[in-house]
Amino acid sequence: MIRIEQKKRWPKFLLIAVVILIIAAGAVAGYTILHARTPVRIGVLLPITGGVDIKEPLEWAKDTINQQGGIGGRQVELVYMDTGTGNTTQMAEELLNDDSVQIVIGPRNSDDVFTLAPEFIKKKKLLISPMATAGSITLAFGNQGYFWRTTQSDAAQVQVIVNILNKQGAHRVALLAENSAYGETFYNWMGFFTIENGLDLVSIQQFDQNSSSLDADVADALKSDPDYIIAACDNPSDAATIKRAIDKSGKPAKLFLTDGAVSPALISSLGSEAEGIEGTAPTADPSTNFPAAYEEKFGHAPTGFAAPAYDALLLAAYTSARQEANPTESLAASIHDVVSGNGTSPGWDAQAIHENLLLIESGQTPGISGASGPLIFDRDVGVDPLVTYYSHWVIRDGDFQTVGVFSANASANGVSIARSRPTIPPPNPPSNSGISSVPPAAGEYLPLLSNASTNGVSISQISPSDNGMSPVSQVTGKNIPFLTKTDFEAVIIAPTNGWINYRHQADGLTLYTLLRDNGVPDDHIILMLYDDIPALPENPIPGNVHHVPEGSNIRLGANVAYTGSQVTAATLNNVLTGTKTDLTPVVLDSNASTDVFIYIVGHGDPGTIDFWNGNLFTTDNITRITDTMSREQKYRQLVFMDDTCFGESIAANLTAPGIIYLTGASSTEPSFAATYDIDIKQWISDEFTLEAVDLIQENPDITFQELYTEAYTNVTGSHVQLITTGNVSTLHEPVLEFLKP
Repeated sequence: MIRIEQKKRWPKFLLIAVVILIIAAGAVAGYTILHARTPVRIGVLLPITGGVDIKEPLEWAKDTINQQGGIGGRQVELVYMDTGTGNTTQMAEELLNDDSVQIVIGPRNSDDVFTLAPEFIKKKKLLISPMATAGSITLAFGNQGYFWRTTQSDAAQVQVIVNILNKQGAHRVALLAENSAYGETFYNWMGFFTIENGLDLVSIQQFDQNSSSLDADVADALKSDPDYIIAACDNPSDAATIKRAIDKSGKPAKLFLTDGAVSPALISSLGSEAEGIEGTAPTADPSTNFPAAYEEKFGHAPTGFAAPAYDALLLAAYTSARQEANPTESLAASIHDVVSGNGTSPGWDAQAIHENLLLIESGQTPGISGASGPLIFDRDVGVDPLVTYYSHWVIRDGDFQTVGVFSANASANGVSIARSRPTIPPPNPPSNSGISSVPPAAGEYLPLLSNASTNGVSISQISPSDNGMSPVSQVTGKNIPFLTKTDFEAVIIAPTNGWINYRHQADGLTLYTLLRDNGVPDDHIILMLYDDIPALPENPIPGNVHHVPEGSNIRLGANVAYTGSQVTAATLNNVLTGTKTDLTPVVLDSNASTDVFIYIVGHGDPGTIDFWNGNLFTTDNITRITDTMSREQKYRQLVFMDDTCFGESIAANLTAPGIIYLTGASSTEPSFAATYDIDIKQWISDEFTLEAVDLIQENPDITFQELYTEAYTNVTGSHVQLITTGNVSTLHEPVLEFLKP
């Protein structure tokens, strides 16, 4: 008998499992090989042709990374989109739709950041700009995690300029700022830093590029006899025009330029007339030896943004390496971890890059540096590096010669300069009169002020306004009784229109809501609101106005007394003085026992508040109106809250008693927007109003004095001002007690 030995059979499920494992192992091996061969593609959304040579430092950084083995064995490939030759938005769309590109270096212009950053945030792709330096970017995109830059806000350059001029013994400075996103930051921050450093900003003006009136603007600035005119312009031809106008005047003022005008074209245009012009420009950290190494490699000195561009690619590479170690982590989390490393950075060169990449790929977080210095960022919001270096240059012998290097360093408190708050203590509230602010006893009489303003000029010498408002007679010197409060009336004015002014109408509605929530009925509030925002085609939420992102609709149910073309300076005059006409049927119905609250928000210039139609509400107007209100016993105590640029200047000549005037900016400072809603792509609140309302809501017992002190400390970029005119009984009264019947 033949025995046939049966072979032992494997269960079918085991065979299937083995096959699957073999296939999976092959797939993993294949993926690993393919992944290692796939380049790390990084987009570049910058002008490559013309202007500043940005390609050299990017290529140098890329080649250095690749020569050190790349990122996890993968080579870096730059995907160039030359915005100097095409539409930036269309090029950005290509990069947004390319799944192989997750990080983009750019854009150059701050305006483009506001257009593109919301789209990159939605796609969770990373933007790193070496050149977009508007201060408002920090406030708009902080905490979002997907926009970063390697040069600080131009607020840092303003700080450096003011420090340089202070050290050179300047006392009086004037600013001419180009009316553009570039010039805006200098315009916004110059007043703040001159106050902080004890300089007198005697003139501040904006001008359009290549404007035919630039000579006249220079002449106006020179009338105030500045030691220096600071020109923030992105066009060398405008800088040349300003220099010629100064020379022609014969005045001794010197010219100091910002980085936008640093160009050989300036020297070519002016020739020997350029000698002695001073200015600033971003530069590398002098301790890194980057400028010398750059010149050795390329045969010429680096341009102003060479170091930030080099560092932008380093930051992109280190973030990509972090992704290799933590592939499930978001790009926002990866770059945050990269810039939050510990330890001493080895530097920016090939060896340092190699060491950093190995450490990051192994899951560690070393401290990192670049050509422009330590790559450490705002501790709370990201976006801004805490250190940027600027060269102080002078044109000598037909060339830009560096005479010093200064750092704008905010690392002491971990907050970027674009979020600076006052460091000098808040002064005691000044009074426009010599009368004590101590409240009189009940039944006493308040002496009205004489017909003279604080600057010694008779009120009768003030010329009538040119906005169609009728002159108002002045204080007579009679006494009025100090009565017990029996009523409360409020007037809220938001006199601007258009989508760009969304925040003004939102601010006005926020104050309206605060009053309504505090028990003030509609018939005690006169709301003057242009009110076009709800129906504008740009509004993605028709009918809606909100003050915080995804907030409730504060337009809903608001009772608006005057809208659209009814909102004029003449209407405001009639409302406040109680002058009823066919066009102004709703006016203040107040008397000597009524507390009155006035709030206005919008655009301002020194001495004026701008209305939508070009009307101006001026220092003269508010003086005349409040004098009339006092003479005709239209209020018991009056609180005027102003959230406009240069707000203090509006109250310069107040003379009527019993007034508290609270504003977000001094007479030499613009005020700031606060909250940017990336969903609707618009600013929806202003800094001073947002801070004041938050303080009132968080502390219902806060007094006007405390509100001033807290807001002064907390408001970013300007110095809150409080002015009293004497006989003020409400300074130490809770704000919410005043703001109710």
